[in-house]
Amino acid sequence: MQSPTNNPLIASFLKDFFLEVERASSIVLISHDNMDPDAIGSIVGIIDLIKNVIPGSKTIGVHPPSISKLSRRLLDTWNIDLHFVTDLPASDFLPVLLDTQNVATTIKASAGEIEALQARCVIVDHHQPQGLTSRLSLITSDVQANCEIVIQFFQVLEKQPNSIAANALMAGIWFDSSSLRYARESTVRCVNFLLDTGVRIEDFKGMMNEPMDISERIARLKAGMRCTLTRAGNVIIATSEVSTFEASACRGLIGLGADIAMVLAESKGEARISARQTAECHKTYKINLASIMRSIAGTLNGTGGGHELAAAASGPGDGATSLKEAIKNIEAMINASTSTP
Repeated sequence: MQSPTNNPLIASFLKDFFLEVERASSIVLISHDNMDPDAIGSIVGIIDLIKNVIPGSKTIGVHPPSISKLSRRLLDTWNIDLHFVTDLPASDFLPVLLDTQNVATTIKASAGEIEALQARCVIVDHHQPQGLTSRLSLITSDVQANCEIVIQFFQVLEKQPNSIAANALMAGIWFDSSSLRYARESTVRCVNFLLDTGVRIEDFKGMMNEPMDISERIARLKAGMRCTLTRAGNVIIATSEVSTFEASACRGLIGLGADIAMVLAESKGEARISARQTAECHKTYKINLASIMRSIAGTLNGTGGGHELAAAASGPGDGATSLKEAIKNIEAMINASTSTP
């Protein structure tokens, strides 16, 4: 694998990116709702990088003002004060998408406004490519966390993040790799880089533990009670429905023994489907859940994507029908895999 410090693709992207930053009157860093530590770490890292390369008083906003409880706790621990904005500026600004590719998942506007904004976006993301338009993009789906891409930016530019940004980047990696359980080679290299800046890995062992509150535990238990099993060969597909915490419910069903879990949640006219699979299932059958979620986006009248092992789809369409469609698509992939000599 190419050394991050000698990566012409990243170097070319950064050259164009900082040209856009210099031209912009203001910048808004946009991520997904309920931002997790990987999204927040990417945001804190990019802000530090911009200020490192182009010192000055350029305004950098963050949207949406929606973060997870764990992310809020981390920001409070490190006294990080981000400039959250509820509404996007009316004047021209540079929108930068981090840990997401589709501005429509966050911004509520007309189709024409969304299309125009999407075309102006800079994208830095680690999910499976969705083929969306953008002003400039770097999508690297072979890393575990979006923070890894931001760290590679520092490495290519031969700069170091400040201590707060380094800890935020480490938190993002720790979260998206499940405490380094799913660390890849690129993840280990990024962790080593952060350790050299003074980050203490032992600080994260307790800090990142987030006990489930009673509502989340109830959602997991209800998902188990309402669970429907579909068997495709030796693969057990568990599906269920809850009102919230669908991603956590998915993880719970995997913990109970499912090879693949999908959980539907519907509220306020929107259906959300979260999907997970075990690493062993993916290794054996090569199922790409990001592709599965994209395949049902049309039925949902919305969007879908994510990673091979974990993905999601959402939209105002029929959630139950979309879930059945996802099961059929997974069964077809399993049958195709087992019938291939």
